[in-house]
Amino acid sequence: MEDIGILFRLMTQGSSINKTVSTLKEQFFHNPVMITNRYFRVIAMNDEIDFDDAVWNYAKQYHCCSKESIEAFQVDDASKKLFHHGTSFLYNTNLGEKIPRILGRIMHKGVVYGYLIVFQVMHVFSKEETKRADMVCDALGVLLADTVGSMHPSYSRKEYFYRELLDMTLENHLDIENEIMQFKWEFQPMYKVLSLKEQDQKGKAYANYICNLINDLSKDTTAFVTENQILVVCNYAREEQIQATVDQIEKICVQYAYSCGISRLFFDLSKLRLYAKQALQAREIGRIVDHGQPIFPFSKYAFYALLQRYDQEELKTLICNEYVRLKEYDRRKNTELVQTCLQFYQQGLNISLTAEKLHVHRNTLFYRLNQIEEIAQCNIHDIECLDQIYHSSMIDHWRNKLFF
Repeated sequence: MEDIGILFRLMTQGSSINKTVSTLKEQFFHNPVMITNRYFRVIAMNDEIDFDDAVWNYAKQYHCCSKESIEAFQVDDASKKLFHHGTSFLYNTNLGEKIPRILGRIMHKGVVYGYLIVFQVMHVFSKEETKRADMVCDALGVLLADTVGSMHPSYSRKEYFYRELLDMTLENHLDIENEIMQFKWEFQPMYKVLSLKEQDQKGKAYANYICNLINDLSKDTTAFVTENQILVVCNYAREEQIQATVDQIEKICVQYAYSCGISRLFFDLSKLRLYAKQALQAREIGRIVDHGQPIFPFSKYAFYALLQRYDQEELKTLICNEYVRLKEYDRRKNTELVQTCLQFYQQGLNISLTAEKLHVHRNTLFYRLNQIEEIAQCNIHDIECLDQIYHSSMIDHWRNKLFF
């Protein structure tokens, strides 16, 4: 009855999880206690206590269980008791051979919230303590359902890590990066992020359905709603696999009237937040530059992303004189010298390809190129000059979209 009274007070008096762990050590088990979430990240532990145990010491330093200990436990028969049977038990083999421990599953209404670990350090366990651990796990299930419920415990492990990385701060980045390292064997080497946004209110109602559609494409694709967008993380072993999935997602976006920004390919999961921002930028810039189009790869809009920090007057100063002269001549004479110059540059200064793209005879193209040299006052084969004209046209296009 005394145990029930202590648990009742813990559940009704709003005790913090750290206070709860202290109470469990001092009044229940008289041994060190650790509580982890279902991904073996430490929620709370009696970290003021030191003793020689690899699991305890690693968790104390890195706030999670190590890859080695998790892998060792997964192949241990005891893992079946913890993950599937649900009853607390004494674990005294393999990892628990030197220091036995009670393991319990913290669960509430069918949802697993984490695990209880009690280490036999200060006194030997009695026969009744596994039953007491069951009572504690039931109480902790209610407590964690309240405190962790808002974190959506139904997340897959990958989605959990992705959300953690998106919310990473200077204070917790080392803990999160270390946690990722423990589970890196579950990830493929290549990543790409997509940012999806409905183009009308009707599309918004389909957000969760679209997430399910995308998640059903592959086990290596994770879609979830966050900050008024659908974020998709593609994680594959080969680039062509990612592209095949991106192609399928693009079809879904077209079907349900969603716009989609696509990041560059990357290999370092800890940089997820930066590439998610990149995908968002691509979508936002693409809707300005190419309004009416649904798909916006960042590779196409990277230069525009650099221009976002400039105001209208500053942008004007970035435009080269050669471009200004050609544009003004086109305006007065109704010619297409700017377009000719840009195509010549984009086709690698190849006369035949440029003429084909412009649908003009080679002689017509030669005539235009001579005009360009005369009016722009530059050598048409000066690649640096052509590069400046090309980027000036992009800057001018950006100005017109933003301010006119």
